[in-house]
Amino acid sequence: MIKIIDGDLLTSNTDIIAHQVNCKGAFNSGVAKAIRDYDVQVYKDYHSFCSINTPEQLLGSVRYFQSNIDARIYANLFAQKSYGYDGKQYTDIDALRKCFENLKSYAVLENMSIAMPYKIGCVRGGANWEEVHQMIENIFYDCNVELWRLDKG
Repeated sequence: MIKIIDGDLLTSNTDIIAHQVNCKGAFNSGVAKAIRDYDVQVYKDYHSFCSINTPEQLLGSVRYFQSNIDARIYANLFAQKSYGYDGKQYTDIDALRKCFENLKSYAVLENMSIAMPYKIGCVRGGANWEEVHQMIENIFYDCNVELWRLDKG
């Protein structure tokens, strides 16, 4: 079941918090920054993982990290090679699909619920929300997923 919830993603009670990241090691804005501010170890693990892999190796993969603060799993979805603030689309839709499929497999195997940002991959990544939302509906149709909408936008 997929639910849309208004509020702060980090207040979710799900087992997994998933968000999209770039393959360059930058964790400086949006949900990534909020997570880094909450638990810097999530960022350090992500940054270290980026430093030992090329963007090509990372794209389409997921890095899971269990927080010592709240014991949740943070899923970094590598679905954009780079980033920018120029209005271009940085989200790679095929990579995002691979990440979602990986995330679903992990959640089903571990019997875990998932929370992710509403409009994941669209606000900073520039993807089309209708396309991404349909992908979420198709992949996670039989999972417990929360889409958190901070600004109701």
